[in-house]
This record gives sequence, C-alpha cells and structure tokens, in this order.
Amino acid sequence: MGLVLAGWPLAAVGQTVISPDVAAGRALGTTVGQAGVTYTIAGGTRAGGNLFHSFSQFDLGAGDTARWVGGGDAAAVNNVINRVTGGQASRINGTIDSTALPNATFYFVNPAGIVFGPGAQVNVPSAAHFSTAGELRFANGDRFAIATPNGSTLSVAAPEAWGFLGGQGDITALGVGPDIQGVGDAFAAPETTLSFTAGNLVIDDSEILTRGLDLSAVGDGRSTVRIVNPLATPGRGRMQISSSLLGAVDSSVGARSLRVNGGALDIQTSGLFSSGDLFVQASERIDGIATSFQVASFTGQAAGTIVIRTPSIFLDTAKLIAGAIDDGSPGSILVETGDLLFVDSEVVNDAADGVGATPGAILLRSTGDLVLLNTAVRSNATGAADGGFVLIEGRDVEITGDGARVESDTFGFATGDAGLVTVTADTLFMSAKGSITSTSSSEGAGGDVIVTVKDLLRMQTASGIRSDALDVGDAGSVTIAAGRIELVDEASITSQASRGTGDAGQVSITTGKLFMNDAIISSGSKTSGEGGGIFIDADEIVLDGAGRDFTAITGETFGSGNAGDIFIQTNTAILRRGGRITSDARGSGNAGNIAVVAKDLLLERGGQIASDSYDLGDAGDVVISADKLVVDGGGFESTYISSDALQGGNAGTVSVVSKSILVDNGGFISSDTYSSGRGGDLVISSDILAVRNFGEIRSQTRSEGNAGSVNIEAKTITLEGGGNILSEAIGRNADGRAGSVILVADNLTVGDGGSISTSTAGAGDAGEVSIEAKTLTVDGGRIASSAEVGATGSANALFLTSDTLRVVNSGAISTLSTNPNPAGLITIATGELRVDGLGSIIGSENQSGNPGFGGLMGPGGDAGTVLIDAANLTISNGGRISTNSFAGAAGAIGISIKRPGLFVLEGAEAPGVIQTSSGPGTGGAITIVDPLAIISNGGRILALGQQRGANVQIQSRYFINSTDRLNVVDVDGDFRLQTGLYDVSSGTVSRDLSVLDASKVLRGQCPAARSTGAVSQLITRPVGPYAREAQPIAPIQPAEAPVGGCR
Repeated sequence: MGLVLAGWPLAAVGQTVISPDVAAGRALGTTVGQAGVTYTIAGGTRAGGNLFHSFSQFDLGAGDTARWVGGGDAAAVNNVINRVTGGQASRINGTIDSTALPNATFYFVNPAGIVFGPGAQVNVPSAAHFSTAGELRFANGDRFAIATPNGSTLSVAAPEAWGFLGGQGDITALGVGPDIQGVGDAFAAPETTLSFTAGNLVIDDSEILTRGLDLSAVGDGRSTVRIVNPLATPGRGRMQISSSLLGAVDSSVGARSLRVNGGALDIQTSGLFSSGDLFVQASERIDGIATSFQVASFTGQAAGTIVIRTPSIFLDTAKLIAGAIDDGSPGSILVETGDLLFVDSEVVNDAADGVGATPGAILLRSTGDLVLLNTAVRSNATGAADGGFVLIEGRDVEITGDGARVESDTFGFATGDAGLVTVTADTLFMSAKGSITSTSSSEGAGGDVIVTVKDLLRMQTASGIRSDALDVGDAGSVTIAAGRIELVDEASITSQASRGTGDAGQVSITTGKLFMNDAIISSGSKTSGEGGGIFIDADEIVLDGAGRDFTAITGETFGSGNAGDIFIQTNTAILRRGGRITSDARGSGNAGNIAVVAKDLLLERGGQIASDSYDLGDAGDVVISADKLVVDGGGFESTYISSDALQGGNAGTVSVVSKSILVDNGGFISSDTYSSGRGGDLVISSDILAVRNFGEIRSQTRSEGNAGSVNIEAKTITLEGGGNILSEAIGRNADGRAGSVILVADNLTVGDGGSISTSTAGAGDAGEVSIEAKTLTVDGGRIASSAEVGATGSANALFLTSDTLRVVNSGAISTLSTNPNPAGLITIATGELRVDGLGSIIGSENQSGNPGFGGLMGPGGDAGTVLIDAANLTISNGGRISTNSFAGAAGAIGISIKRPGLFVLEGAEAPGVIQTSSGPGTGGAITIVDPLAIISNGGRILALGQQRGANVQIQSRYFINSTDRLNVVDVDGDFRLQTGLYDVSSGTVSRDLSVLDASKVLRGQCPAARSTGAVSQLITRPVGPYAREAQPIAPIQPAEAPVGGCR
C-alpha cells in the first residue's frame, strides 16, 4: 500500500521460528515444544509475580499457535515478559495464546520490529503490550534490557514504562482481523486490552477491536513511554492507518479507551471507535481521509470522550461522532491543534433520550487556522436530554460552504434544550452559505449562539449566524462581539420565530465597525411567538445597500406575535443606497420600537429608519438621539425616518433629539397613516434644524385615520428651497384629520420655497399651526393652513408668537378654504412686525365657488379672521394684510398696537395694504386699536364688499399721512376714526379719499383739539344695492392725550 514507508518489513507467510536465547547472560531457561501447529513456551525465569522469557528469534507462521504455560503455579504469574534479542523483526501471522496464565499481563518487545499479518491473533486473558523499546522499566527503577540484554535486571516490581534508546524498529499490522465482509477471526479477544508502542506504526486493511487499545509511535529518538498513560509522552514517529477499523468496544462499566499517540498520523478510509474514551495524539500532524472517530454507548451507560491533540490536523470526508442511546450520556469531542482543516466532514454529538443525562460537548481549539469547508459541527438534542455545547476556538477561523455548519439543534419530539454554541477567534471568515446556528424544532429551547472575534468578522455569499424557533420551544439568543464586522452579499445574522409558538431570541452585537452591503441583521416572528430584540453597540455603522436587494437591521412580525425592539448605539452611523433600520408589523402583532443613539447619524440616497404597520398590528416608536443628524435624499431616493400605518394598525411616535438636524434633497421625517389606524406624533428637539431642497418633516393621513401632530423645539429652525414642515390629509379619501404643527424656536426662518403648513384635501380637517419664536422670519416661504380643492374638511388656525416677525420677499402667512367652511383664524402676537415686498402677505381667503380657482360654482364661504397684537407694525412696498372671500364674507382684521408703538403703511412703488374683500356676504371689518401713531406714507386701507358691512375702525393718538405719496382709504361701509389730531366728523369723504397731508395735520393738531374737544370721526356712506344693515362697530373710547401734549 502506498503509505507504507520504504524499507519497512512486510508480513509474509513463512515458517514458525521460535528460538530461545541460550547464550550466557541472555538465557532465561525458556523452552519451546512443538505439537503439530502448537508451540508451547515454558520455563523462563520467575521473579516474584513476573515471568521472564528471552528469544533470539520469534516468528509465528499462519495457522500456528504459540502457547505460554506457567507450570503448577500459573495463576500466581502477574506478568509474562518476553524479549527478542536477535536483531530481526518478528513476523506474527498465527495465534499468541497466554490463557494458561489466567492472571498475567502479556509483554512482547523486539527492538528490531514487529509485523502482524493476516491470521495473526492475540488471545490473552488480560492485557497485551507489544513494543520495539530498548528496555522495559519497572516501578522500582529496575530495567529489563532488550538491546543490551547482559545488563538486565529481573525485577519483582510491576512493569511501568517502555524505555526507547534510539534507532528502534516499527510495528506493522497488515490485513489482521476480519475482512470487510466479516470473514476471518478477530485479532484480539473482546476482553483484551492491547497496546502497540514503536518508532513508527502502520496499520492497513485491518480490524482491531478490543476492550482497550493504545497506539504509540515514538519516533527514532530516546524517550520513555508510560504503559498506563502513553499520551504523557508526545509521539515523534509516523503512524499510518488505512482501510482499517480500530476500536475499544467493551460494553461493560468502566470500559477502557482507544488511545493513539504519534508524531505524524495518516489515516485513510478507516474508523477509530471506542465505547470508552478515544484519544488521538500526534506531535507533528494528523491527516485523515474518509475516516471516522467515534465513541458511543449502546447500553444506557455514559459514552466516552474523543480527544485529539496535534499541532496540525487535516480531515477530508471524515466523521467525529459521540453519542449514546437510552439513558446514557453522550460523549464529548475535543480537538486541540495548531492548525485545523476539515473538508466535507462531520463532527456530531447526539444527546441521549434519558432525562437528566449529562450533555456532551464539542470543542475544536486551534492556536492557528481553523478551517471548516463543507463541514458540519453539530450538537443535537433528540430526546429528553439536553444537547451539549459547541465551542470553536481559533486564531483565524473559516466556515465556508453549503455544508459548513456549526450548530446546536433540537429535533422531532425532543423535550431537551439545545446547547450553547460559542465561536472565538482573532478573525472569522464565513462564506458560501456557511452558518453558525442554534435551532429549536421541538418543545425544547434552542441554544444561545456566542461569537467573539478579536479583529475581523467577515460574512459573505449567503453565510449566516442564526437562532431560530420552529416549534414550541423558544430560540436562543445571538451574541456577537468583534473588532470589525463586514456583512456582504446576502450574509445574515438573525433570530426568527418561523413556525410554532416559540419566541425568537435576542440579537446583541458589539463591534468597532459594522459594515453591511446586501446583508441583514434581524429578529422577528412569523407566528404567535414573540420576536426578539436587536441590540447593537458599535463605534461606526455603515449600511450600504449599493442598489442591491436588501440591506437592513430589521425586526418584523408576520403573525400575532410582536416584533422585538431595536436599540443601536454608535458614534457614527451611515445608512445609504437602500440601507435600512426597520421594525414592521405585517400581521396582527405589533412592530417593535427603534432607538438609535449616535454622535453622527447620516441617512443618504435611500437610507431609512422606520417602524411601520402593514396589517392590524401597530407600528413601533422610533427614537433618535444624535449630536448631528442628516437625512439627505440625494434628490431622487426615498430617504427617511418614519413610523407609518399602512393597513389598519396605528403608527408610532417618531422622536428625534439632536444638536444639529439637516433634512435635505427630498429626505423626510414622517409619521403617516394610510388606513383607519392612527398616525403617530413627531417630536423633535434640536439646537439647529434645517429643512431644505424639498426635504420634509411631516405627518399625513390618506384615509380615515387621524394624522399625528408635529412638535418641534429648536434654537434655530431654517426652511428653504422647498423644505417643509407640515401635517396634511391627502386625497378625497382622507376622512381623518391632519395633525397640529407646533414649533418653539429662538430663531425661525421660512426661506424661499419653504413652508410650515397644515392642509386637507378630504373630509378631515386640517390641523392647527402654533409657532413660538423669539425671531420669526418668513422670507419667501409660507406658514399656512388650507382646505384644498375638493376638500370638505376645514382649514385650521395659525397661532404665532414672537419677539420679532418679518414677512418679506413674497413670504406668506395664510389660511385658505376652497369650500363653504370658513378659512382658518390667524392670530399673531409679536413685538416688531414687518410685512414687506410685493407678494408678502398675512391673509385669509375663501375661494369657494370660484371656478377660476379650480372649484365649482356653488355656495360661498367666509374667510378667516386675522388678529395681530404687535408692539410696532410696518406694512410696506406691496406687503399686505388681508382677508378675502370670493362668494362669502371676508374675515375681520383686528390689529392691536400698544403705545408707544407705531403702525406704518408705506411704499414707494407699491403701497403697503390692509384689505378685506368679500363677495355677496357681509364685508370684513378692519379694526386698528391704540398705536401711538398711524403713519401712512404710501399706504392703503381697503374694506371692499358687494354690500354694506365692510367697515373700518381706527383708534390712534395720531394719524399721519405723507405729502408726497398717495394714501388711500377705500371703505364699502362705515369708517370710524378716533384721533386727538383734528375733527372731520362734519364732513363726508368719498371712498377714494386721499387723507389730509401730514403737514396740515401737524400744523393744526393742538388748536383743533382745544377748540372743540370732540372725537374725530370719518364715516363713509353705505353703498351698494343691498338693504342689509352695516355690522355694528363697538364704541371707541376717547384717546388720551400724551403727557405734555394738547389738553
């Protein structure tokens, strides 16, 4: 056979030659008698319980028997010790029989070598030890020399060890025992314990099944090998085992072991089996092809342990199996090595059926590489007993291939729990569907999975780490700690409750950097079982979808069980190109909550964080805490933080706390409802919030569910370039109400194209807008509440409070209705208020019945009321405050300015305007109360209506008009003016009145007041063809003269 070393002796069918030593100093009185094929060996020399024989040559032919006898006191012999001194290897093809010495252990030593061939048998009552040592050493220190027999001591002590002096021969077993069809005699009796100890060992095409078996290849050098513990001395020789079955098969209690010890161990197409322990030790390497190592108990007793120790092990198409039946405890498997490579192999520990049976374990430890290619390492629980744990330790660990699995599972009717799975490495590489798993497919619980990697954990090509529940039992947890984790190309880390009622396990990950591309981390439920939570602590997280199928950290429920929560803590998190963090309800169970705590959180070009409801279950809350948050859609991809209700369940609350928030390029933060479920609230707190380039912060309803409110508190808020903060009811099927929008800020700027709004396009009402700011600037943007074309719901109110308010560059604060419901109220309380520039407006309008506005001819509706309380108010250069209705009543405009505040209407090319305009309904009233002065320097006050009731009431200390600009008061109703300047009550003024020049007013203010003491009043005549009386105007109290002024 190819593995036999060159020059090694081969067994040959030859003559029996058994020659006792007769030379002086060597002869021990051994005699040999022959009767047919039986050779009787008698005589020898006794020393206590030891019987010594010495041969110059010992060969035993096929079919012959060498039989040792001991005379009348044979039972007193404890050890029969045989040496061969002639320098020729012993060829044994017959039977060695020492049964006539019923209590004796058999020793046979030939330094030149021993060759067992076909037909060889060992029939001894106890143990047989074969060796090529130079001497046999005893417990008292005596030595029985073989290589130099003249110096031997015939000791009375018990043999203890083999002494190898160098240059020793080998032991070869070729074709011993039954063949593959079971034809032939057993090599040793079942009760025999057997050992081979030599420089090298070759066993080919043999079956050696004994009570215990020790194989030791010590090499060419000097060494001492203890007989009772040969593994204590590392072997240095080469051992080749091919096409053979070796085993320790005693089924009695206390069965012995199979122990293999060598330097380089080659095993091909062979099996090593033990009902006790199986120890394999090689000081250089072990190579095994199509080989099995197995320990098992078939009687309800505990099985033994497989222990393999070597600097390097390679197994191809091999099996390492430990198991038991009935109530027996399964054995364990321990492999300790410097480098491990298993290819297309199996390492299996099967738990027994017995309740309380001690679980076995699988431990693969390597100080260097540990590679499992298409190799399964598994611990199974199939009965009442728990499965054993699986431990993998290595410097660089690789698990690759569809059949590469490290797992602990429960099956069938198992009530026992699966065991723990632990993988520890400096680096771990998984690919081609390689997996680390724990699965409960029965009543028993799945085991936990723990992976600890010092440096890099890389998973690719559909590799996975999983803990699943497929029946009643709960899944175990998945815990991973690594310096860096890379998940790509459909790699996954999951815990799922996929079938049955068992709960999924928790997934916990701690790492320096987590990178994911076309990969998933998930915990979820498809049944009534609960999903497990996901907890990730990382310095940096990058989820890069790269346009691939799915890259996500996700918790989902598809059944009645609830999904677990997701908690992520990191310094930097980047979600881009479809990278997602999601928890969804796709059944009646609720989605989990999502919490992300980060210093820097970036969502760009398709990055998403969302908890959504796609069925009757509720979505979870989303909580973000970050120093810096960017949601950047890149202008074309759905990039968002959201919690939505899409079918029937309720959306969750979205809470964001961040020092800096940028929502840009179409990105959005939202909570929407598309069903009867309630939309969630948005709660945002920030130092700096910017929403620009069609970014949005929004709540929506598209069905009967109500939208949630939008609540934002920040030091600085900026909206520009289409950036929006809004709540809306979208579409004619939107029966639900839009939510309120509530903003509190130090500085709030609504720039060009930006907006803060609520709206409805259906039956539900729009929500209120409430803003509290120190500085509020509407610079080309808008703050609005509207009922859009087709809506039957109402617009709502705007409540604005600020220290200063500027509406400039076509900025707008407005409410709009396109149906008979009134437009919303506008209430402003501020210090300084300026409305400047063409298109800049604070206004409320109702376009119901206006076909030019997209509506149908029909009943008109009223505009809303505008109430302003300001320290100073300036309307200039085409800016305006207005209420208008196409076919209904205009709303009232009420302006209150406390002294010494000023109300300024001015404009060079375009006037500052206050206006109400109504259709056939009652006109709107304009009331201006208590400024120190109204200064009109190119201003207009217009109260226009198709019938009486468009009234103007002004109470001010002074009313001052410029001399060089046109100032117009145009009133379709009553105009009442209270001022301490002069009295115009006796005259009438046309509606196109240009009020007196300021120079005249100033010249005559004090004389006018002194001469009459009357309240000045201007009343226009009622106009129009209608009979309705003008709306009553509350009496105006006389204005007080300023201190030091006219009396």
